[in-house]
Amino acid sequence: MQFGSTIKRIAALGSGVVMMGATITGAMAYTLADYPAPFVMGGAYDLLPVYGDIAMADDIAGAWDILGGLAVAVSSGAGTAGGRVIAVSGGETEDIPLGLKIANETYGFDVSLEDDDISTLQDSEVAFSGGSYDFHDEIELGTVNATSTDPNRAGSAEIMTSLTSSDDDYETSVYMEIPRGSLGYYYLFDEVINMNSTSTSSPLKINFLGKTLKIISIVDGDTFKAYVGDEYFMNVGDSVTVEGKTATLQNVGQTAVVVNVDGVQETITNGETEVVNGVEITVDELFYRTQIEQSSATLVVGIDSSEEIDDGDMYFGGDKNCANNDPDDADCWSWVVSELQSKAAGDIRSKSGIAGDGPTIGLKNEFVINDDKDNPPTIGDCISFPNKYVQMCMDSLTVPDTNYVTYRVSYQSDLDLSDDGGNASTPGIMLESVGLSEGFVIRDGVMVEDSLTKDTKTDTIYLTCCADANGVGGTIMVHYEDPDTENLIKHAGNLTAGGDGLNDENETLFYVNYDRTTGTTGSRVEIQMDGNITTANTLQLLVIPTGKDWIGPARGTSGVAWGQTAGTGGLDTIGIYINHLANNSIQGLGATAALAEAADVRWGTNERNLGTKDEDHRSAYGIIVRDPDSTLDGDMVELEIPSDQVQANIVIKGATSVVSAVTSAGMGGTAIAPPMVKDVEVTNPAADNLVLIGGPVVNRLTAQFIGSSWAYRPGEAIIEMKDNGANVAMVVAGTDAVDTRRAARVLRDYGIWQSRGSLAGRVVKVTGTSAAFTDTVVSPA
Repeated sequence: MQFGSTIKRIAALGSGVVMMGATITGAMAYTLADYPAPFVMGGAYDLLPVYGDIAMADDIAGAWDILGGLAVAVSSGAGTAGGRVIAVSGGETEDIPLGLKIANETYGFDVSLEDDDISTLQDSEVAFSGGSYDFHDEIELGTVNATSTDPNRAGSAEIMTSLTSSDDDYETSVYMEIPRGSLGYYYLFDEVINMNSTSTSSPLKINFLGKTLKIISIVDGDTFKAYVGDEYFMNVGDSVTVEGKTATLQNVGQTAVVVNVDGVQETITNGETEVVNGVEITVDELFYRTQIEQSSATLVVGIDSSEEIDDGDMYFGGDKNCANNDPDDADCWSWVVSELQSKAAGDIRSKSGIAGDGPTIGLKNEFVINDDKDNPPTIGDCISFPNKYVQMCMDSLTVPDTNYVTYRVSYQSDLDLSDDGGNASTPGIMLESVGLSEGFVIRDGVMVEDSLTKDTKTDTIYLTCCADANGVGGTIMVHYEDPDTENLIKHAGNLTAGGDGLNDENETLFYVNYDRTTGTTGSRVEIQMDGNITTANTLQLLVIPTGKDWIGPARGTSGVAWGQTAGTGGLDTIGIYINHLANNSIQGLGATAALAEAADVRWGTNERNLGTKDEDHRSAYGIIVRDPDSTLDGDMVELEIPSDQVQANIVIKGATSVVSAVTSAGMGGTAIAPPMVKDVEVTNPAADNLVLIGGPVVNRLTAQFIGSSWAYRPGEAIIEMKDNGANVAMVVAGTDAVDTRRAARVLRDYGIWQSRGSLAGRVVKVTGTSAAFTDTVVSPA
């Protein structure tokens, strides 16, 4: 999961570091049980993260992990499940579900945005030919259906993940994909205007994308000529600098002027355009006087100063080549010009060429962003219209990557079910919520031979197979660890074969119980069984986002399985294959035990195979499927499930818009993630609460606080609170850089470790050997 761009975006909302100072007497009153205090106090950061001048990549990644956890603390209580809520003054923001389009009247933005949405946009009057005319400009967020009088915007930017986009390179990051022609800017007249009367002596001067566009001629219905550079009124001897070059007005005659651009001189006739030393100059007006020093002229100066603009032409200022689908390339935007000779009010439908509409001048995007090679925008990035007149940004996610819990499905060859009267060595499947007590709810009244009296919470569930207890061909037995009886294993009920599959097929057996991802509020992640016990190798465990608040590729309802159609849920289903023999026992995960095969894990209605994918992937709900190729080789599937459905905070803003976070008190926040600095850059360590990343060999400040000797072995790290005058220094250091990263992960997930009582006291030791940090142990040092 990616933290860097999220923290970068938080930092980008302002400048500087919020430093509140110690608020209690004696910094040593703090222990690890108090974390994140004193590094986060009152919803604001109060720390300086420090890494070594010779730090390794894992040290830096560990620092981002720590900052990711602290970002949650800063925004705790804000929005859903400690997520980030955005307020925009002078702009618009919406939470867009992953896998869906940003323009949607139900959950997203309106397809057209005007001045009451974005303060930069105009709704005013323009003077022309002795009169004034009402106009407005607007942003369009979707393509137009040309056959509709009330056009819908079918094509729109989408917020995509590796699974919703089928791009493995996305891994767990979230990106924005943008179809060609889905973004547009339009200048529209609200009343009849006769543009045919434009001329050099009677131009139509409009503010287009924040720049002056001086229309001097209407060539035909979809072509006009205009001055497009910057306009300067200059006396003889005056100079202006454009695109790094200096243009000087040297003389003014009765019909022409003399200009010099960095030593290159040219005479330009009034009303004509010349390129002088790479700068295009148009003489708009000249004012000749017999005294040369009293003469002056109005020049239009730029890379392009005068253009004949036809519908479909590339926006000016480029080299006529849209390279690499780059939104910042002027050539990746094209003109939309229509009905200039029509005497009617402007209409956005004129983009589709419907006859009878009024004059319309606009731009639309020609770039296409639909895979990793297109450098798609991710968290912290913006797509800018030309001149940065309007920007569309992926600010953050509503659920931070720290608000996840690991849910593990694994094959166990020797489950001890003796508590429940079973064998001490029984093969089966274990479902566990790692580090979260009562992470599942088992539904009462769904299974046959139901032993429950109510919906029951647990953190561990066992599935065994296939004793024919009821004489109907086979039985899956469900057991659980009961937290009310010191985790004694108890029988919950059975699932039996029947008809074409389980008689309990499409019934929710269990659901995830984590914050707002529950079966009673918000969204829900259900766990179902699908298949026929009497037929070998057809049993599947289905993990299905659904519930009343779930918005995804299909709106969810309970009771869904493979083969669902859009609108009924199931498009975000994760299926885990269970290998069993009829009337015998479970043999493992997948078709072959302890071997990753493509169909062992599948996603979506079309059952996309994930079993041999060697990357982490993110679903539409936000569930992370951890490197299935590696985990399945160990007969395990690991899912990271968020505390609520993950959505993207999308911001559309103008130059004057102000974006801020909203704190738990509902007030505008200005908490800024502090910049990381190198140890050699810290001149007064006692001035701040320090978080020191890296051991004494790589971080000189770590050595200053714990000494230069190191008594720990590979696979070991420490987290230690030290006195730092009136402040605190926390050392996060491992024998190797990966050990430092492991300790940083503990701080990222500090709530889990504190709930176990492991993160307490002044110093702890963190041990483990797994590169995926799945075997981490935190103990007193």
